[in-house]
Amino acid sequence: MDKRLLPANERVGWVGAKPRCDAPNLVKGTVKVVSDSLVNVLSSPNGVRIRQLLYGTRFRVLEEKDNFSFGFNESDGYVGYIESTSLEKKSQSLTHWVSALATHVYAKPDFKKEYRKVLSFGSKLEIESATANFFKTTDGGYIPKVHLKEIGTFYSDPAKVAEKFLDVPYLWGGNSCWGIDCSGIIQMVLSSCSIICPGDSDQQEALFEQIPTTGNFNRNDLIFWDGHVALIISSSHLIHANAFNMSVKIELIEKVIERIKFNGDGDFRLCQFSKS
Repeated sequence: MDKRLLPANERVGWVGAKPRCDAPNLVKGTVKVVSDSLVNVLSSPNGVRIRQLLYGTRFRVLEEKDNFSFGFNESDGYVGYIESTSLEKKSQSLTHWVSALATHVYAKPDFKKEYRKVLSFGSKLEIESATANFFKTTDGGYIPKVHLKEIGTFYSDPAKVAEKFLDVPYLWGGNSCWGIDCSGIIQMVLSSCSIICPGDSDQQEALFEQIPTTGNFNRNDLIFWDGHVALIISSSHLIHANAFNMSVKIELIEKVIERIKFNGDGDFRLCQFSKS
């Protein structure tokens, strides 16, 4: 089984895993919610960043040890370690998600007042009431109505959503408006369009349907190389988070194909997806 999706370490495993985890102790775990605007998912306690989670993400904790929580993201199953202080155990009925690239959570329903925190595109939260222009969160913050969508309401065009991220800095393992990588932007934009999508590019390529590389490029097809993925936005251009530009950029497809081949990273493959 893919270790990125294996909910077990040398001490504990998730009792609900299929196939069954080979771990000394099988546990149900506790679902907690990310309470910081952004938190790193680490390969081990104090290890390297492998992905990131946004505010409101549900994370099933299987073990808490030495200020770190081991578990997995409930939405895509990605396994890792998170600083325990970034998680809260609370009964939360998520009602809305941030559909703007970023938004501020204000102390009062007034954009001239101080803000409490900044949330990235894709963050989830619970709304309890509304004023004329703001939604009020259950913890007393106020967010502009135009920056939120109800849970279950989606965009329809991944390419258009991806363009929100233009010039966002490249960050390996990044999943937010402050830094994002090639597979992170694909996961975020497809998820916002009700398309199930895993976190890493090899997982994405394995999930979606491969199509012939005839030289014809269609909007919202995915183009893959070993270790890289981009989203096609027209017959001539793609958008991707990439280390060459160290940001999200729109580029000519043929130019990117030539550059990657020149660097020795092989030929491209094309995939398409269907809505869930």
